[in-house]
Amino acid sequence: MDPASKHGRKSSSSSPTSQTTSNTSNSPAKKSAKELKAERRALQESQRAEKAARAAGNASAPSKKPAHGSVTSTAVGSSSTTSTVAAPSETAGPIKAIDPKQKNSQNKETKETNNKQVDMFSHLEIPRGANTSMATKEIHPAILVLGLQFSEFKICGANARCIAALTAFQKVIQDYKTPEGTTLSRHLPTHLSPQITYLVNARPMSVGMGNAIRHLKWEISTIDIEMSEDEAKQLLCKKIDNFIRDSITVADRVIVEYGLQKIQDDDVILTYARSSVVQALLLEAHAKGIRFKVIIIDSRPRLEGKKLLNRLVDAGINCTYAFLHAVGFAMKDVSKVFLGAHAFMSNGALYSRVGTAMVAMMAKEKNIPVIICCETYKFTDKVQLDSFVMNEQGNPNDMVNISTTLTPKPGLLSEWLNKPDLKLLNLLYDLTPSKYITTVITEAGMIPFPIDKASYKMSADANGIQVDPVSEENKIKAEEAKEAANKLFHAKNYEAAIAKYTEAINLSPNVAQYYANRSFAYIKTEAYGYAVEDAERAVKVDPTYTKGYYRKAVANMALCRFKDALQDFRIVAKKDPSDIGVRTKLAECKKIVKQIEFEKAIEVDSHQKNIAETIDVDAIAVDSSYNGPKLANGQITKEFIEEMMECFRNQKKIHRKYAFQIILAVRKMMLQMPSLVDINIPQNCRLTVCGDVHGQFYDFLNIFKINGLPSEENMYLFNGDFVDRNHETDDMNKVYGFEGEVKAKYSEQMFELFSETFTTLPLAHLINQKILVVHGGLFSRDDVTLDEIRKIKRIDKKQPEHGSLMCELLWSDPQLLPGRGPSKRGVGIQFGPDVTESFLKRNNIDLLIRSHEVKENGYVVEHNGKCITVFSAPNYCDTLGNKGALINITPDLQLSYQTFEAVPHPNVRPMAYASQFGGLFT
Repeated sequence: MDPASKHGRKSSSSSPTSQTTSNTSNSPAKKSAKELKAERRALQESQRAEKAARAAGNASAPSKKPAHGSVTSTAVGSSSTTSTVAAPSETAGPIKAIDPKQKNSQNKETKETNNKQVDMFSHLEIPRGANTSMATKEIHPAILVLGLQFSEFKICGANARCIAALTAFQKVIQDYKTPEGTTLSRHLPTHLSPQITYLVNARPMSVGMGNAIRHLKWEISTIDIEMSEDEAKQLLCKKIDNFIRDSITVADRVIVEYGLQKIQDDDVILTYARSSVVQALLLEAHAKGIRFKVIIIDSRPRLEGKKLLNRLVDAGINCTYAFLHAVGFAMKDVSKVFLGAHAFMSNGALYSRVGTAMVAMMAKEKNIPVIICCETYKFTDKVQLDSFVMNEQGNPNDMVNISTTLTPKPGLLSEWLNKPDLKLLNLLYDLTPSKYITTVITEAGMIPFPIDKASYKMSADANGIQVDPVSEENKIKAEEAKEAANKLFHAKNYEAAIAKYTEAINLSPNVAQYYANRSFAYIKTEAYGYAVEDAERAVKVDPTYTKGYYRKAVANMALCRFKDALQDFRIVAKKDPSDIGVRTKLAECKKIVKQIEFEKAIEVDSHQKNIAETIDVDAIAVDSSYNGPKLANGQITKEFIEEMMECFRNQKKIHRKYAFQIILAVRKMMLQMPSLVDINIPQNCRLTVCGDVHGQFYDFLNIFKINGLPSEENMYLFNGDFVDRNHETDDMNKVYGFEGEVKAKYSEQMFELFSETFTTLPLAHLINQKILVVHGGLFSRDDVTLDEIRKIKRIDKKQPEHGSLMCELLWSDPQLLPGRGPSKRGVGIQFGPDVTESFLKRNNIDLLIRSHEVKENGYVVEHNGKCITVFSAPNYCDTLGNKGALINITPDLQLSYQTFEAVPHPNVRPMAYASQFGGLFT
């Protein structure tokens, strides 16, 4: 194949923008050099403007007239249910050549404005606007048009700006030609840089745009060098369409679906300015037949709320319109506040249109829920505590207009530039602290606020719980929310139940039952750390509330904090001595604590020989009556494995001698492996990654039925949690039943050998040097490398230390918010998309695959496509109704997914050997 046919090498080519020459034969014979230069510049500007306008309008053929192109299309978040990618809703004005005198006048005005800047905000740039005369020839016409639209606020709103920018970049990519001697993946980011800089000079980049551009650059870096240039450009344009679809269009539809759960008949909803997704939510709620009223609060100078008002009134929604100074009066009839977002900071603060914080604070003062609608692509890892450090200044001259319409009307401030002691400040955004927010609705789900322990309102009450009086109306609403949550809980919709319990708590924070109920829902979702916190709050609200202690005991048992659980079980048993179930659990917990203490007491030095070194398997005789699968000369063959699988399918077991031999063979193999195993997928082969199977044997067999038995060409990687609900550590095996099952079917000695073998299992796998597979997730440190993972000493470590790399590999979970957070499980951490991206970049890998969490569809792709969770135990514990999934990976690292339902199995309950505690967690 000719290398020149690939995008990696191109022969020299002309600029995609052709030059047009003019006939000047009729011009005056003599002109000064200065006049000629001005004339040429004016002509060039006119030609560029005409070409840019045509490009922006997507003209199918050259127009006979200059295209004073208007770009008019549907706004993001419209009520349409089609999958068409929405474009900005504003109309672009004509682009004209700038007269030198006019430009000098504008420069003079800008200079005067800069001299009148407010000192406290001098670090924020005064808007300069788009200057096409300063643009270099490499700036694409579509970018020139967009820069003008941005600077003149013809396109505004985070979603509309992001879509417009990405659409313009598509045109840049389509017209791009790779220079000779380089590659598209290396040179295209360089070509995009001045385009991005031009847009930033026109108006500062939004957080969402920044995230989208970083995603685009990452997609460019993954382009295969062997792909032809046309194919590469088509692929990138498709990736851009996919980002717009997934992160904005579809995300907004999902947010609307979640938001509909929050709107009820007779609600009075207040919103501020105009958010495209809030507009879509209100229109959809009206279309569903929900009866409600809307109060729109607006402010100068943009008057964005008027557009929302017109749209809602046209749809037949009962609306009231008022300005920001009247928000206190308007709030008296409001039941909920819905607000949009420009960005979400990692400390939970909302960055949005200036005035948003005032609305949220007023709502909080009136104890009205504040619900934020925000797509996750707007989340950032930045921390901001006020509106001063980072913000965007609008043109101060916009403040001069005192009209309540969009038509300018000069007022007393029209001569402000001539008043030496007067300065005007036009900030575009403000910051709303997390304490004023009730819930954030994203496409990934609803995030209840406060989001951490410190965020909960505490008073000087001795129990540390708010004791402010709650109105009778809010008490009634709280009870209604609790009843709705209970119904969701019984329907096994635990996440929705948690959101409703949170609503009840926000309305009436002094009811112990609400915290205990939410604790139980957290237990069902295995968020044991959150469950403990809620149980503690329940007993702080009411120290006599027995269920609070019981929930705390259960959650601590799940975390293997047996002594803490024992203390709470004792309290419960003392309060209700007649409860036989509680007394039984107390006795079982005492037994576990004593067993652990006994094991510690008899421990000898670390050089004690283990079972693997002392057992004599050859001395174990096989009875002549045994008619199950047999190992010939200790060799594990394919035929033996297939017979053994059939034996297990029929609920029989193999002889203990063969069981010992298998475990020892696995242990010997694993001892030879490093903690991080490198896997290379040979040509004509594939690797299947499976997540947790949790001892669901019949679903495990079904994986081989739908995906084929293991072979050299059909490889498998099972990513932890193999046996019945545990992390293959002693404490988990003790609580969740594996220890009990092995002892019941074989012996304590065999369980000890299992335990020794589990400590030899590798901790991570690296596929083709580009995909890292771990069970849990990433780390509390930023500088972890793959070499550090390789050097982890895992052998004979039956319980990883909290905070260690090994512990975090096994237990951490991803989160929506950037940065890191405390683990919902009480072990490990939660890590955001920025942590994932930084880790992958530092270690030169492309993707993280992990397991560890139940997912409704069996798998989920998050963190901008860089973190995939796969879970392979369908209908987990026979209760959750989830699908299982697996990932097929080819040698060129193409991923495909298979999902599957649970299959029938014998009537054996989950965790049947978990003694008295099995029923606590299912």
